[in-house]
Amino acid sequence: MNRSAPPEEMAHELAGLARLRLSDDEARSIGSQLDTVLAYLRCLAEADVDGVPEFEHESDEGDQALRADTPGPDGRVEAILAGAPKTRGSLVAVPKFKD
Repeated sequence: MNRSAPPEEMAHELAGLARLRLSDDEARSIGSQLDTVLAYLRCLAEADVDGVPEFEHESDEGDQALRADTPGPDGRVEAILAGAPKTRGSLVAVPKFKD
């Protein structure tokens, strides 16, 4: 992305990467917001952080604070399928959105 591009152009370029289309009014609005965020990030980049210690996690358990990722009983399938508007076997059917 061209960092020196006008904000509207950056908004259109980002939208294109996300496969979105923006009207010129939307690009102006989003571009203005993007310009504000980027200006704030530039201010942060200029902040003097000499002598500031790196952030350390305060948990004594470190990464152990999360539960183990182990499979368990899967009794929710029926409940999920019951709430789906359309199903195909044990799957939720969705409309085709892309060729």
